[in-house]
This record gives sequence, structure tokens and C-alpha cells, in this order.
Amino acid sequence: MLADILGITKGAASQMIYKLVEKGTIEKKVSPDSDTEVVLNLTEEGQKNYIGHIEYHNQAIDGSLKVLRDMPESSYRDMIEFFSEMEKTIDRNLKET
Repeated sequence: MLADILGITKGAASQMIYKLVEKGTIEKKVSPDSDTEVVLNLTEEGQKNYIGHIEYHNQAIDGSLKVLRDMPESSYRDMIEFFSEMEKTIDRNLKET
């Protein structure tokens, strides 16, 4: 299921989990419901890393929003037009494949 959510193979998910267990950021236990499933939990270190990751993204988003707020309206309109055309091009390319 994790592999499906992440869009990766089961082998790649297993390797990723192994590395995170080795780093001490997650703990892996056999599920109490099934011997074929595992339960993953963040360790205290993993929780610190997760919080740091969220804070980093919040800062990046705040910076991006500041750029948009400070942008002249004409530049904003040009950017919207550019992204709209880019989206049309991507949509056309997806239909061709």
C-alpha cells in the first residue's frame, strides 16, 4: 500500500523503510492484525525531522506568497498567461501519448 501511495515499487519502498529504520527515524513492527503487514511509526528523532520539514515548506510557501504579493499586476497577468499556455501544451502532449 505504501508503494502504491508513493508510486514506487514494493522493493523501493522496502529499501526506503530499511534506510529510515537504520537512521532511527522510524520504527517497524509486525502488525497486531496480520503477520504479513507491518506498522511504521515515527521515532522522536523522526518527529523532529518531520516538524523541521513542515517548517521548511511553510517558510518556502511564505516566501513564494510574498513574491506574488509584491509582484506588479502586469507581471502577475503575464505569469498567469504563461502557465495557462503551458498547461494547454501539456494537455495536448498527454492526449497524443
